[in-house]
Amino acid sequence: MAKRFHILLALLISLLTACTQQMPSNTGEGQALQTLLKDSQKIAIIKFHAKWCASCKTYAPTFAKVKSQLQDQADFFEIDVDDAKNKALVKELKVARIPETVFVSIDRKNVFKKLGPLSETDLSNTINEQTQQTTSSH
Repeated sequence: MAKRFHILLALLISLLTACTQQMPSNTGEGQALQTLLKDSQKIAIIKFHAKWCASCKTYAPTFAKVKSQLQDQADFFEIDVDDAKNKALVKELKVARIPETVFVSIDRKNVFKKLGPLSETDLSNTINEQTQQTTSSH
């Protein structure tokens, strides 16, 4: 019985950790992403959400505030996962849970994801870190 409890506890901890951990990934620029970012010359911040999602609603004011503060550093996009026109992008970026924020480098070769509603500090710091990495690599 104790062994089952420990296995279940370990599984629960790993699931909870996965919900908040940063997930860097590399991707080739797909057609849907390319279309979205065609006029963007900055790092791109893409928030995936849905109208029915309570966490998304909680996150919306934070995202809007950071967007207004850092719009000179990044281009911001808000994507409703339930809108049929966004299905290709959702699939391409493998968005399975929301809210999810995706950070895309200027050269479009690096994609960095964070799952869940981010705090203002976390979102701002991540944008600043991504901007610094981009400028230091050029």
